[in-house]
Order: sequence, then C-alpha cells, then structure tokens
Amino acid sequence: MLLTLNLTVFLGVSWAQAPVVNPFDEPEEADLFTLDERMVTAASRYAQTTREAPAIVTVVSDAEIRRRGFTSLAELLRSLTGIHVTRSFEGRSLAWFRGIIATDNNKFLLMVDGVPWYDGVYNHAWIDEYIPLAVIKQVEVIKGPGSVMYGTNAFSGVINLVTYSPQDMESGFVRAEGGSNHFRAATVMGGGSLGADKSKGGFVSWARAYDSNGDGLESNPKGERNVRGERPYRGLNAGLRLKAGGFELHFDHIDHAHTYYTNEQNDLLDVLLQTEDAFNLAYHNDYLFARWSLRPGSELTLAPFILFQEHDNPGLYAYDLGVDGVNDESGQEAFNLTGTLVKTEKHSRRYSTGLELEVRPAYANVVVAGLGAERIEVLEVQDIEYPDLSGVPTSPSAFQVSGNATISNLYAYVQDTWTARGWLELVGGIRADLNLTADYFFTSPRAGVLIVPTTTFSTKLLYGRAFRAPTARELLVQVAFDEEDGDYPYTNANSSLNPEVIDTLELEGTWSPSQMGTLRATVFSSLVRQTIDKRDTTPNEYINKHSGTQIAGGEAEWRWQTSTLDTSLAYSLMMGRDQETGFAVYGAPIQLADARVSFSPLRGLWVSVLSEFVGPQPRSQWTPDSRRPDGEMYTLLHAGLSTHLPSKNQTRLDFRCRNLLDTEYEYLLSVDRSNDVTSSGEAKYPRDLEAEGRSFHLGIEVDF
Repeated sequence: MLLTLNLTVFLGVSWAQAPVVNPFDEPEEADLFTLDERMVTAASRYAQTTREAPAIVTVVSDAEIRRRGFTSLAELLRSLTGIHVTRSFEGRSLAWFRGIIATDNNKFLLMVDGVPWYDGVYNHAWIDEYIPLAVIKQVEVIKGPGSVMYGTNAFSGVINLVTYSPQDMESGFVRAEGGSNHFRAATVMGGGSLGADKSKGGFVSWARAYDSNGDGLESNPKGERNVRGERPYRGLNAGLRLKAGGFELHFDHIDHAHTYYTNEQNDLLDVLLQTEDAFNLAYHNDYLFARWSLRPGSELTLAPFILFQEHDNPGLYAYDLGVDGVNDESGQEAFNLTGTLVKTEKHSRRYSTGLELEVRPAYANVVVAGLGAERIEVLEVQDIEYPDLSGVPTSPSAFQVSGNATISNLYAYVQDTWTARGWLELVGGIRADLNLTADYFFTSPRAGVLIVPTTTFSTKLLYGRAFRAPTARELLVQVAFDEEDGDYPYTNANSSLNPEVIDTLELEGTWSPSQMGTLRATVFSSLVRQTIDKRDTTPNEYINKHSGTQIAGGEAEWRWQTSTLDTSLAYSLMMGRDQETGFAVYGAPIQLADARVSFSPLRGLWVSVLSEFVGPQPRSQWTPDSRRPDGEMYTLLHAGLSTHLPSKNQTRLDFRCRNLLDTEYEYLLSVDRSNDVTSSGEAKYPRDLEAEGRSFHLGIEVDF
C-alpha cells in the first residue's frame, strides 16, 4: 500500500473534539468558514476545510453563483483557472481539466451529493442545463486525481454538486427566469421537518421546467448554413431528498432534449424535417440513492448504501436528404423524398451497493474505508437505419451491442489521516478495483504532505494515481464491415482494453497575509499512459496507446475579500508533449486567465464583472492531419447583478449579460473529430463551431 502524505494544519481545531461526521452531511451555513476557509466533503468523504483537504480544491457558494450570474455548470467551470470549456459536435459542453481532453466528457467525475452521475454507455458527465444551479448550495471542484476515493473517471478532476438539504430549508422558494433566444424557466423548491425536531429528519423537493431556441448558431462544423439559426433544447428536472434519523434517500429525474450541431438546415426540405420539436437527442434518466448511517460506537460510523441509475438516451437524425422526380402509374410526375433516417438508442442501467466506514481510533487520526460492487447493464445500443425514409429498417444494425451485455466491478479503499504535529499532517490511501468484464486489476494510491509553518502560510505536496476504465462503447459495441467502402464505418470495440492511467505530482502554496487576501499557487506534472485511442489502420478498433504524454503546468490566483468587495485574478499555463514523437500535444489553450470584480455599492446589491482570456490554441501541432488553422486568442467580458429586495417574503433578483462586447470566437473541434475524413479524403467537419454571441438572462426568486 502506497502511503499518502498530506500536510494540513488544524488552525487550533482539535480532532479529539470534532464530532463524527457523515461523509456527505453538509455543515450548517455558519460553519462554512473556519478562519475564512470553506468546508469540502469531496476530497476525503468527510468534512474538511479546503486547506486540510488532500487535494487542490475550489468551492463556489450559492450566493456567488447568483452574484456572478452563472446559469449553467458549464459557465461556472469556465470561470475557474485551469479548466477549459468547449463544445462537442453533438452540442454538449465539455470540460477539460489541465489540458486533459475527453470528447465524451468522461475524464472528470461529476457527483451530486457525493453520488457519481454518469451514463452506462459513454460514462458521459453533463454540465449544461441538465443540472439546475437553482437547487445547488455549493459546488466543490477538485483539480487532480480522485480515484483513490471514487474509482473510474476521477482522472483529472472531480466535481461535487451539493444540493440543499432538509436542514437548509425553512419553507421554499419559486424562481422564474427568462432571457435571450426565447429562454424561459420556472423552478419551485420546498421542504421542511418531519416532526418537531428538525435535526432528526426532514425532506426537500424541487421541480424545474425550461425551454429555449438555443444559442442561435448560424453554421455548424460541416460548413452548412443553419436557416433557422437555432439550437433548441428543453427539459424537466425533479428531485427529492428525504432524511429520517440515520436514513437518507435521494431521487432525481431528468428529461432533457436538444439538437445536434452537425445537422445542417440549409434548405427548405431540411427545415421541414427539423422542426423545433424534432429534437435529435433525448435523455430520460433516473437516479436513486439510499444510505443508512449506523453508530455502533461513539468513534465509529457504518453506512451501507444502494444506488440505481437508468439512462435511456434515444436519438433521431437524417442524412443525404433529397427529392427525386418519378412518374406514377397514371404517368403523372410525382416526387419522392430520398435519404436515410437513423434512429439511435443508448439504454443502460447501473447498480451499486457497498459499505462505507469512518473511524477515529486515536487522537488526531481519521480512517475512512469502503468496499462495494458495481454493475452496468447495457440493455440496448444500436443505430437503426431506414433507407429512403422508408418504414423498413436495415437489419441487423451496423452499430450495436448484441444481447444483454454487462460490465461488473468490485472495489475496496482505505485512507488514513494522521496529524503528526500541530503543523504537520500525513495521509495515506489506496483503492483496488477488480473489473470482471475486461479482466484487469488496478490500484489507485494517494500520497502527500501538508505543512503549515505559520498561521499565514501553508503548503501541500501531493501524489496520486487515477484511472478511466474503458466504457461499454469501447468494450462492447460491434461494428459491421462496410463492403462497399472496404472499411468499418465506426470504430470497433476491443474487449481486451486496459484502463487509462494518470500519475500526478502537485505542489501548492497558500499565503494569507490577512483574513481578506489570499494568494494560491500550484505547479503540477502529470504522466498519462495507456490512452484509449483509435487504430489508424484496419481493423478499425480502439487500442491502448502505450507511449505516454507528459503534461506540466502551473496556476496562480490572488483573491481579496471584504464585506463589500470580492476580487480575484487567476492565470494558468499548461504544456504537453508526446513522449514517443516529442511533438507538442495541446488539448486546450496553453494559457488561460480571468479577472473578476464583485462589489456592493448599496446594501443588498452586488455588481460583478468577469473578464475571461483564452490564449492561442496551436492545433496544427496536436492534430497536423486535420490541416486546420490554429485557434486565435480572444477575450470575453461578462457582467452580472444580484440584489435582495425588502419584502415580507425575501425577494432576490439577478441579471447577467454573457459576452457583453459580442466578441466573435470559435470552439475548436477536438483531435479525433478534426482528423475525421470522408471516403473522398476531404475533412468530414471542415469548420469549427461558432460560439454564442451576446446574451441576457434575468431571474427573480421569491421565498414562501
């Protein structure tokens, strides 16, 4: 077992006096700061300050979300240094941590209240309107490995969305929103106690409906004009949190639908077939989680749990549309629609059960451990084609998973945190995963040290290994050989794949010369190995690329806070190099920077201005076969306003303007899409994605 050294200071707080904390029970609002430090649960599965946590952590509160005008998780993430947010050709937002690209958004782990959320086919994490920020109490973001606690996908980062708990709700609120592109949304949330003693149990529930024409893109990667200039999406989210004694129940239901970017709508026929209600992709997903915390001793907590998730993600699109003139039986000229209609289905279920443990065996010593089993059932994955828009599909599907396929995994983990001195903390942890489907055994160690020589300065030295397990798409999908083209139209699965691996070394220093100002600086180095890539020659299948990629960089942030002023200035630098070829590898801009000023000119009123700088993106170095130009640097300016209006029931208003100067810029296609070519050798997607222009958003929230 590889021991983790993690240095941390308790700043006068004694472990002996700290109560045993359920790993994902959030502290009360008054406890969110300890000497201006916020509490985070994602790093070690129990509440710690950001300085104590064995990870590089940033916390954004609900007040800051409204103050800065964020309306989606994607907008929030792109304001954090070291994270680049871009778009996939399907129209989803992608988050790339520290230059680690993932076109399926599965190299960071998204959690809601500590529960991993990802689908069972691509392991995709959703960061758009799919997640309602109105019900989020705080967002915890870890940059760096997290597999020792959570296993797969906690590769380059972890995001934990903490929703309002029953203890946070006195009654409830109603929220109405509207804005550019005919966006409209309504949210209602409420809760209360189950008895006279609120600490013993309660409930909170919410529902949110939204609808929009989209961000008004005028073109798509295929270079075709979009007549409507719209990318419609809509959805319905609902959730429930129930707590009774040591029992917790979480349930979430998601219905979301949107269109592809790549379905051009450049003539009347396309527009008729792609009406506003003809969404290309849909998500009908359910999440259920239950935990029962037991206290057999004053220093011991046992928590058995069960998890169930279902993802039903159908899609529908058409290609090669046209009209042929024909003569009917009477000799009259008629017209037939031509082209191919494709109906897609990605349906999976995920089950998990296990036992979590927290014990404090001695003074200044905390041990967390757990074991469990996970199982993904792939119920249906296929693309069904209907040639000439007929009602008779091509059989069998050229893209499918045969039968009721499954992926099974067993795991166990343990982490020990020991305060050796009042200024020194050591942490050691390891996790082991046994995948019964791909037949591999993987260990994820954590090691680090945190030292606080003075009350104003602290430093962390951290090491961690993380992995991304091959997905059902990469392990199980069978692709039929195309006799006409002499190749496979899609990448074939490979059942012998091993997980992707990343080893990361991090050093962070934090200097707080006063309670109002803090300077944080981080340097890191990561070695990525066994990357799952596409084989360039037949057979066209996924393979493990054994040459490694070295990525190194640094981040710095200065923040100054008073009761009426909150300012920050952040900068990050990332550089990568392929160890086999020596070529530069950039999955994101080399340089990112942002500056933010939030001030309160009047009591109850906050004004925020955010400037976002994205440096040059040297694509020609990391995807030379695409023959696409480098990405130009650009700067965006955003503004937000939030206020509390005096009333019997408190009212809150918030307004934001994104891209205030209406700057034109593009999202670059990622490396695997840039290299896609047609049978004639031409680029399949000759354009990048035009990003959204200036947009406005207004929200009003009333308590009841």
